[in-house]
Amino acid sequence: MEASCSSYYGNAPRPTSPLGKTFSLFYHFFVFVVVAAYISNLAAVLVNLNTANTVTSGYTSMEDAVLKGAKICVPGGGSLQAITRAAYPKVKEVSYLGSIADGITMMRNGQCHALVHDYDLAVYQADIELLHLNLES
Repeated sequence: MEASCSSYYGNAPRPTSPLGKTFSLFYHFFVFVVVAAYISNLAAVLVNLNTANTVTSGYTSMEDAVLKGAKICVPGGGSLQAITRAAYPKVKEVSYLGSIADGITMMRNGQCHALVHDYDLAVYQADIELLHLNLES
């Protein structure tokens, strides 16, 4: 233990007395515990920040949202709209045209409570928007 901690002191003399060695051992253990507590607390804070940024609608599934009568934003004029209507005939649909950003804006404005969107299409639109932003810069 003493050899592993000696780099902390650099070229400073190492304790030679039993009391000095005991103090050194407890001091390094204290530093280890404080650093471990700090890291675990930091991890907990970062996890809470990450979960605080996720949108929680209170619905566990699409079926749950339809049964509770939620207004659901669905991209209009495409196959996703037809699939949503066929799978959930009682859906309270709010149709929108445009990208997923438009649907998210409608959710934030309270026009709908949930959003249906194709994951691959959302990634494609995000890539196109990023490419467009990079070309404008």
